[in-house]
Amino acid sequence: MRHPTSFVLVFFGLLALWPIMAGSYGADLVAKIMIYALLALSLELLVGSTGLVCFGQAAFFGIGAYAAILLSPADGSAPTLWLSLLSAIALAAVYALAVGALSLRTQGVYFIMVTLAFSQMAYYVVHDTPLGGGTDGIYMY
Repeated sequence: MRHPTSFVLVFFGLLALWPIMAGSYGADLVAKIMIYALLALSLELLVGSTGLVCFGQAAFFGIGAYAAILLSPADGSAPTLWLSLLSAIALAAVYALAVGALSLRTQGVYFIMVTLAFSQMAYYVVHDTPLGGGTDGIYMY
């Protein structure tokens, strides 16, 4: 029987070589898959580990994405990756603090409805104001 560490080493070695083998399309595809996997894992953490059915967890994902695009300059010269990541995390955390302070005091179906209400408020702020580009959204050039 082979040792499991050899499988892990081969797997991560192939994963490190993926951008060279697959080109820019493959690297972009894998990056999007990993981002959506993080979104799915956040839902699994909420429902599977804590038992909280939350309809608002995607709002934090969207707030982080809009923070990253709104805080980058329009001329195309992007700031450093760390600045974008920290700003996205900080703005999503501020929204999470406000939502958590009000929704964690509820339980059951009330928790579900409060989180749904907060996610709809975040949606309408982005969708119906010029902040989020309206119904067309924001285009990144």
